Formats: sequence, C-alpha cells, structure tokens
Amino acid sequence: MKNFLTELIRIPSHSGDERDIANYIAQEFKKHTKNHKIVIQKYSKNGRNVLILAKNPKLIIDVHLDTVSQGDVSKWNRNPFELYDDSKNFYGLGVVDVKANIALCLDLVKETNCSNVSFAFCGGEETESLGLRHTLQTNLLDKTARVIVIEPTNLKFFSKHKGCCGVTIKFMGNGKSHSTVSKRKNVVEQALSYLQTFKEAFVKFAKKIDGHSTTYSITGINSEGSKNSSPDACEVHIDFRTVQTQNDTDIIQFLKSLAKETKISISLDHRHFPSLNNKEPFCKTESGMLTFWSHAGLYEQSGFQTVVFGPGNIKYAHSYEEQIRISHLKRAKSVLASMVQRI
Repeated sequence: MKNFLTELIRIPSHSGDERDIANYIAQEFKKHTKNHKIVIQKYSKNGRNVLILAKNPKLIIDVHLDTVSQGDVSKWNRNPFELYDDSKNFYGLGVVDVKANIALCLDLVKETNCSNVSFAFCGGEETESLGLRHTLQTNLLDKTARVIVIEPTNLKFFSKHKGCCGVTIKFMGNGKSHSTVSKRKNVVEQALSYLQTFKEAFVKFAKKIDGHSTTYSITGINSEGSKNSSPDACEVHIDFRTVQTQNDTDIIQFLKSLAKETKISISLDHRHFPSLNNKEPFCKTESGMLTFWSHAGLYEQSGFQTVVFGPGNIKYAHSYEEQIRISHLKRAKSVLASMVQRI
C-alpha cells in the first residue's frame, strides 16, 4: 500500500485536472484485474474520472480523485508532494482526503477477489463534483449495487450527512464622498442591518429532522470603494448546511423575503449539494450525522443505497499537516475486504 501511496502523492491532482492520476490508476488496475472494464471519462477539458466496472457488481466503492491546492508551500513542514512516514502516520497533500484510500483500493484489488466490485474514481469533488455528476448521467454504474463512499470518518459508518449551499448577497451603493453622503444608511450599514434581520428570522426558517437542523456560517463580508467615499458595493458570503427538505431555491426565496426596501442581488457560489438521509442502510451505521458533505448525497439522489465510511480524521483534511494513521488504513482495508468477501 505504501508504494502505491508514494506514487499517488507525487502526482498533482487538483480539482479539474486529474489527467495524470487517472492514467496512473487505470494502468495499475490493468495490472491487477482481468475481470473489469476500465473506462477513463472526460468530464471537462482536463477533468477526468476512472471507472473500474465489474460485470455484475454487488458493491461500488467510490473515492474521489482530486485534492485542493497545496496553498502556500512555505507553510508546509515538508514537501507536500512527497510521502512522509513517521511509523505512526503518513503525511502529504491529499493523504487523508483521500489518496490513501485510492492506494487502499489498489491494494484491495491486488490481494482480494473483487470480481463483484466496481470502483468509481471521480474528479472535481472539491469544487462542484462535476466528475460524479457526469458519471451518473452516463448510467454506467449499476443501481442494483450498494455504494460505499470512502471519506475520513474515523472508521465509522454513516448514513446521514447535511447538504450544502453557498450564496453571495450583494448590496449596491452610490459611491458618494463622506462630505455629501446622505443620512441614509450606506451599503455596509445596510448589510449589517440585513444580517441582524437574517439571524432573527433564521430561527423559524431552519428545518429540523431527527435532531439535526439547517445551519449557516457567515464566511465573508467585503466592500468596494475608496477610503474617502461611501462603499460602492458590499458582498456578504454565507455557507448553509441543509437537512433533507431544504435546498438552494428555499434559501434564495428566504433571503429575498428579508430584503424589503433594501436592494440586493443574490447568486449561488456553487450549486446545491444534496444531503444524505438513508433511513434503511445496508449495514449498521452511527445514529449521528456527518458534519461534512460527500459524494453520497448525489448517489442517494440518483437512487443508490449509499453509506459513508473511511479511515482518518476529517480535521486534517485541507491542512498543512495533512495526515492519516497507518493503523486506520490497515483496519479499513480489513473491514472492506471482509465486506467484499461476504457479497
């Protein structure tokens, strides 16, 4: 497994350009399986998916291909594109989210009979999940098969997670100088007043299901204008985490209803990602709900029986100290091998 992971960490695979890692995975699967059809899909100019398709799959294992950018390299304690091993943990860009799990799948196929298992390695998950959306539209995955989406869940199985939606609310001003500005609130003041109304109204808007409710986080407030004039515009960015019955249309209608005389425009930062709410999972799962989104929501929306499972802790994802416990990887491989053998 370590040899696979060493190579995977060396290959940059930022969202939207998974060409090199897709080719590597396809080549490695060709070496270790003769019972699968291998398909490389092009979902955008440089975006790629790799599907390893069994003839009669009972199980689909999903692992996304892409990582976030390495960011400021000077903040890493080591080269993010080189695997580091301190005997307890592996370190490197994407190691927990989720290249270690790609290596796990390669190792699984190498050592276990996976003739009834298909694998879906899709790109673009860290942005708008265009890779999986494309795959689901092609109908190449058998809906009679159950799906395990591999994400860092600390080796626990989950059948629920929230959806997510990001919006930008823009307030427009007139750019008057401070000496001529009217008594009317400028756009920053309008935005602050609007947010106060929003916070009060959100209590009634938020839906609650099985002890979990819609939540939000104000992730940014930016204004435009010179220092000696009122701002020309002000933008507020809000990230929403939704439960099953709410979506981006509900959110936009709610935000518009609060505007009253305030002139605003609302745009989606990205399309809505559906929640996961599998009430009859095919294996024993935790009663709680994952705090992060995964491909599982899209699978369930398309009619697949889906759960989420994987090694590692999500708190290390997208960080300069990204890491995964080696013992977690070994345990996850054992769990998946057992499931594969049972089907």
